[in-house]
Amino acid sequence: MHSQTFKIGLLGVALLVPFVLRAQQATTRPVTIQVCDQIGAPIAHAQIRLVPAPDPASTKLETDEHGNLSLNLKAGGYSVVVSAQGFKNWSERIYVATPSGEASTNQLVPVVLRIGDFGSPMVYPKDSLVHAFDPYTIKGKVFRSDSNEAISNSYILLMQEKDSPLRVEHFDVRTDEKGDYRFRDIPAGKYTVSIYAWFRDKGNVPCQNPLGAKTVDGGKVTVEWQWKSQAFTEIVTIKEFSVDSGQQKIKDFDLFCK
Repeated sequence: MHSQTFKIGLLGVALLVPFVLRAQQATTRPVTIQVCDQIGAPIAHAQIRLVPAPDPASTKLETDEHGNLSLNLKAGGYSVVVSAQGFKNWSERIYVATPSGEASTNQLVPVVLRIGDFGSPMVYPKDSLVHAFDPYTIKGKVFRSDSNEAISNSYILLMQEKDSPLRVEHFDVRTDEKGDYRFRDIPAGKYTVSIYAWFRDKGNVPCQNPLGAKTVDGGKVTVEWQWKSQAFTEIVTIKEFSVDSGQQKIKDFDLFCK
């Protein structure tokens, strides 16, 4: 009799366990925090802080090599703070929706980090020929030679050309109302330069036929419609832009193409 009662008890526990596990799983939802820069490149090893902290608390919250951090979070509100070297901190309040059903869909939290004013100082190896930033300036103008007009509020991005993406530094600036720009404290090396300019009407875009076209600097041109800005964007990309140590460089960028 006791043996039969014991067997019935074990059977009851076995039947109950899956329901308990499903109940526990149903209290959390899979959430992915996806961190990238302004041009969509993933940012690895970005530090993330959640308030309240996830349960169970993790000792270290950071993105993987694809810029993602995946968590299981209880439904409710969280304050999220994201930081990465060379970028401005990002903070926002998010709400994790209540899970629905046994297999809740993943909730995506996109994070776009803006580059710091002049980037962050790089750490060079002791045997490197470059030990610190030179007081180096790049300045000039963004314009279009077909009408000789300056292009204000255009965005210029300098990205170091290196084998390891984890050691790449970014520097960015916008042109003023006269189309002038100025970079300060840029380390020597090779860079990819990307210039972004926005136009309400496609007929005002400097490069009307971008397919296979090049600027006077040999820059590759693309033109695309951006829903967010409700404007046509011309993007000029110039590779192997050289920055030499200890010199000032004056460089104008022409967005007209041939």
